[in-house]
Amino acid sequence: MGGVFTLADYHSIYQEYLFLGELSHQSSGLSASFAVQGDESGFRENTVVFGYAIPNSRARLRLGYGYEAHRMIVGFSVNTF
Repeated sequence: MGGVFTLADYHSIYQEYLFLGELSHQSSGLSASFAVQGDESGFRENTVVFGYAIPNSRARLRLGYGYEAHRMIVGFSVNTF
């Protein structure tokens, strides 16, 4: 099994938006997500991120790319739920 996570957020004062979708595969610990965000000032970013859940922990390694910024993303997250 696995999971699907989606998030949509819009802030009307600054015309900010964020759309995020993630698919995960529980037995392998792999996940993939895509995010689109921007605002009225002209900021825009599209990001793709792949993750790997570290076995027997709440930690996850993340590797991705921001297409507008042309930058690699390396991260580490901990699930506190």
